[in-house]
Amino acid sequence: MRLAILSTIEGAAWGGTEEVWVQLARLALERGHEVMAAVDHRIAAAPPVQALAPLGLRLTRRRPWRPQRLYLLKESLWPEHRALAAFRPDLLVINAGSVLDPLQLPHLRRLCRALAVPQVLFCHFHSDLLAVPQRQLLREFLASMRHLVFVAEGNLHDLERTIAGPLPPSSVIPNQSRTRLSAPLPWPKAPPLRLACVARFEVLWKGQDLLLEALACPELLARPWQLDFYGSGRDERYLEELIHHFGLQERIQVKGFEPDLARIWNDHHLLALPSRGEGMPLVALEALMHGRPVLATAVGGVGEVVRDGQEGYIAESATVACLRRTLRRAFTDAASWPALGMEGHCRAKGFAAIDPPEKLLNLLASLSISRKTKS
Repeated sequence: MRLAILSTIEGAAWGGTEEVWVQLARLALERGHEVMAAVDHRIAAAPPVQALAPLGLRLTRRRPWRPQRLYLLKESLWPEHRALAAFRPDLLVINAGSVLDPLQLPHLRRLCRALAVPQVLFCHFHSDLLAVPQRQLLREFLASMRHLVFVAEGNLHDLERTIAGPLPPSSVIPNQSRTRLSAPLPWPKAPPLRLACVARFEVLWKGQDLLLEALACPELLARPWQLDFYGSGRDERYLEELIHHFGLQERIQVKGFEPDLARIWNDHHLLALPSRGEGMPLVALEALMHGRPVLATAVGGVGEVVRDGQEGYIAESATVACLRRTLRRAFTDAASWPALGMEGHCRAKGFAAIDPPEKLLNLLASLSISRKTKS
């Protein structure tokens, strides 16, 4: 099979969505398939992508120009899809952070249209909070896909509601933790209770602002806890301002990005994930794999990973009031956290046993064979 992968991420050096296609590409190359990836030049330079070069990964890099009209002029003269077209793929996998990415990035939509091959949309995220100004265009784009793949049932159902109708043939293939451990990490010493919020600094979706306000109440401040934010992003300064606004600078630190997950979970007891929208969060699966319970909001595929009272605590919605009630319940139940972490470790190993890259590659291979049979 000749497999082309188009990553829609732009303006960032890496993202959780890239972990998945890299795992798929590695497995496909090891099985003897040919793979070409069309990615932003920053992604192409990332070590996980560069590590696939010795296995035979072909790369085509894009450098979007601004303003857009100059980019479109450049495309008419030197189209970026030239290398993909010359590769003659059997399938194109559109690895999308959001189902709207190809619509919001016209140059990617043009690229997809230019390739007359069956296409599979791999959707890592959808939320009913996303604005859809051109609903009919979204319906038409989805209808042009040979197959849709989602990481969470919740995203699939949200998208059906968005388009007010059924989707093309679809599959749900969940994520897995990037690390596999035979046993959870030893439980950190206490007190105080140490919480970690591991997410990009983008409050619109990750909800760190809600978490800060929820914690800033006398009842919760009377508890012995500390919170560390891990990540990077455009809202880092705003988070620091909010911490000072709520008078939490003695309780909360912004640590920045930490690639070594063990360094986080050796010292923290619980993951706080107050998101307004999610796919199937890798950070939750990784916290569970390390034996740490998760406190999160009931959005996207969170509830498919974390069951309330079994691997952690679920807030019914992404609001200050719901998070505050859930934090109060979790702190009262803190003696149960080690047991919840042990249950979570088993849960994460169960997701890893599904072997998502294998399942996805098998699906794509079957679609490729079906196409060749019909032709």
